[in-house]
Amino acid sequence: FDKLVDELELERDLSQNPLFNIMIILQNNEQSRLEFSNLKTKEREIDNKTSKFDITFNFIEVEERLRLNIEYNTTLFKQSTINRIAQNMKTLMSEITLDKKLNELEFISTKERILLDSFNQTQKDYPKDKTIVSLFEEQVKKSPNSTAVVFEDKRLTYRELDEKSNQTANYLIDILQNSLESKCLHPNNTRLKPSFPSGLKREDIVAIKLERSLEMIIGLMGILKAGCAYLPIDLEYPLDRIEYILADSKAKTTIDLETFKTIDSYSIDSPNIEISSNNLAYIIYTSGSTGKPKGVMLEHRGVVNRLDWMRKEYDLNSDDAILQKTPYSFDVSVWELFLPLMYGVKQVIAKPNGHKDNRYLVQLIKKESITFLHFVPSMLNVMLSSKGLEECSSIKNIVCSGEALSVKIVDEFYSNINHMKLHNLYGPTEASIDVS
Repeated sequence: FDKLVDELELERDLSQNPLFNIMIILQNNEQSRLEFSNLKTKEREIDNKTSKFDITFNFIEVEERLRLNIEYNTTLFKQSTINRIAQNMKTLMSEITLDKKLNELEFISTKERILLDSFNQTQKDYPKDKTIVSLFEEQVKKSPNSTAVVFEDKRLTYRELDEKSNQTANYLIDILQNSLESKCLHPNNTRLKPSFPSGLKREDIVAIKLERSLEMIIGLMGILKAGCAYLPIDLEYPLDRIEYILADSKAKTTIDLETFKTIDSYSIDSPNIEISSNNLAYIIYTSGSTGKPKGVMLEHRGVVNRLDWMRKEYDLNSDDAILQKTPYSFDVSVWELFLPLMYGVKQVIAKPNGHKDNRYLVQLIKKESITFLHFVPSMLNVMLSSKGLEECSSIKNIVCSGEALSVKIVDEFYSNINHMKLHNLYGPTEASIDVS
């Protein structure tokens, strides 16, 4: 055994076996039981006090039966878990005697099966063929003069945001196809809307480097309308991270403040580019804490599914107002940015770095009558400690995600606040923001 471990060059750890952590034994030697002519014997179970492996299954053949003894590491398994595993083994053995095919064998109990099936009834209807863009444009038609976005003392209606994002899309199409024809000027000195460019590929990646502002939301929507996917670049990123992300993603171009000095000359008409629900919508890069940052690629349909659920779950409508304060390099920003625009909810954008200022946030929530917003638990803890949140009477729901939400914070929240609800969400970026 020692020679084998040495040959395999395994790292030794005294807390676990170096080769495997599960042992299965079948004791099927009928001669193993001692027999004496004039002496009665009986077996006695002995507690070994320690488990050699994480778990050992010891099957013993006794006449026509199998007996199972399980030895396990009590720091890893509860007794209730082992009892359940034993019951599952018993169910499996019974199933085997029924001459079933392997893929028909059941190992969980009827009660567990009912629980498992009911918990996994997650199929829901949602607009599978819709995109972020198509749902936004439907909302433009429904309420063109309603306020879509508020940033400090500036406001955009749905029509204004639609037109400005169209100009951005037409600008992108122009520079990406690099066609002289698309640069012809109309007699009124406005650039003509470019026809669909043969050189432009759907899902081209466009980086965006902007602080929170009206230009940011115009830029994001413009990128999507051009049939492209946006890549958020945080201005606080180190230069080498930015360079790596741009190179790794093969971004075709970048939208920044300089872009908005030229887009006003482009057509306000929709570029009419067909975007399907399985087209790429955005890429968000991981922190890189486990190596190089990796770009996570998300499609429109995943976002639509997630946001359709959120609208229904929280009964959001045109009377609500959502605060957009999460940096757009984090996936939580996706629902803050697009949920309001897709379903006619007012979006209020916090000033740059405003998400770190609890006094500013309280003032903004009161001023704009925010009803729905997000906090990472650590920031919620700061808000509770500094007071003021309980005075924000407009808030109906607060969502927490991004970190573990402790029972202590929840208890403190409800001991001070009783007019709003706290919700704990979780999900990896790869699964379109949240899954639980």
